[in-house]
Amino acid sequence: GSHEVGHTVGLLHDGTATEGYFGGHGTGAGSWAPIMGVGYYKDIVQWSKGDYTGANNTQDDLSVIATFLPVVADEFGGSTSSATVVNGLSAEVGGIISSATDVDTIKFKSGRGNLVITPKVALSSPNLRLQIRVLGPTGTVLGTYVGDGTVGNMAPGPITINLATEDFYYIQLEGIANGTGTTDGYPKYASTGFYSFNATWQPLGNRPPVANTTLSATTTYDYQAEPTARVNFNGTLSMDTDCLLYTSDAADDLTRV
Repeated sequence: GSHEVGHTVGLLHDGTATEGYFGGHGTGAGSWAPIMGVGYYKDIVQWSKGDYTGANNTQDDLSVIATFLPVVADEFGGSTSSATVVNGLSAEVGGIISSATDVDTIKFKSGRGNLVITPKVALSSPNLRLQIRVLGPTGTVLGTYVGDGTVGNMAPGPITINLATEDFYYIQLEGIANGTGTTDGYPKYASTGFYSFNATWQPLGNRPPVANTTLSATTTYDYQAEPTARVNFNGTLSMDTDCLLYTSDAADDLTRV
């Protein structure tokens, strides 16, 4: 379908000196073919500008398409200074990486604890291989996560990262290459398309601790017959809900009085 639409907006066939329709190159994660070639037998099929070895057509597909159909407006800011702010403790975000230079940046304020992100891209005929970076308050990269580059896995798997301080953080998304695109894989050029993700993070402020004590031993006693007995409890499982373990003594004594 994309191939025939390509013809209606002025695109020619992608081939080589010996192939009218280039059948693609590479295997596994490097499996690729151009939309304007023949892509039935390759996992990833994208627009092209003739970067592969032996190309007989160097049309810039995306530039030609843009002369007929405008590129969608960018939904999100591209940097930490222009990031789109999301309020609350969660986000359901959808967007489009529309070009090799398009970067979408989301800004949020989180308390200390885990940030959890579940990303997705198209499962059928994906063009976009998605990269997600989590940035700290000053723009430092805290983690980089990528899809492995195969159909069904063009988005990273579920992400969990611990945020150490209460502050503003950023989720940054862009399309990436897979290989060089000359004899296997594809360049960043047409790693574009839809994505979505769900994310949750921690509330702000210092929250009360959670006490968790257990008997140090399974000893039983009769508190009426043994009113002065001492019972040992282990409190090492007590937790500060801001993700800091207590450093209290391993055992505390409780005496019935």
